Amino acid sequence: MLASACNVATPPRIASSTGLGPIESPVRIAPVDAASPEGTSPEGSSSAARQQLLAALQAELADRGVAVSDDGALAITVALSTRPAAMGVSAGSDPGPTHWLSVPRKPRFLDACRAQRLEAVIVAKAETRPQPAYTGRGGFDFCTLDPADLASLGRQFAADMVSPRP
Repeated sequence: MLASACNVATPPRIASSTGLGPIESPVRIAPVDAASPEGTSPEGSSSAARQQLLAALQAELADRGVAVSDDGALAITVALSTRPAAMGVSAGSDPGPTHWLSVPRKPRFLDACRAQRLEAVIVAKAETRPQPAYTGRGGFDFCTLDPADLASLGRQFAADMVSPRP
């Protein structure tokens, strides 16, 4: 019974974000598909996951009063990737506690699968400004990609985007 329990899944969360303040309406969303090392996600295509994340993000932004339009002055770029969770991402040539953008996950005894990691990067930028109005990075580990996790990640990004900055 214990062997069937999966301890791979982690809750969706935003790992980091920066911004100049709440984003302004209307916005346009420009998806970018960053392929995994094998070229596709475990389900065969990352486009389905991207569409679910985009739908959740758009719905949540609308619920928070941010209109999404094809002619919005602020472009929100969404990049999505999947890779083995055991593969980390370092910001420097000397990986260490301060250099990891994404710490590699160590396999555990009760893992029911080879863990995968979904990561999303969202950048909101107006063409007229040099700095992005918002940059966020987040994701989660999984065995089987759950649409509810993508929806949760979209909600978290939307909430973070419209939050006032100090």
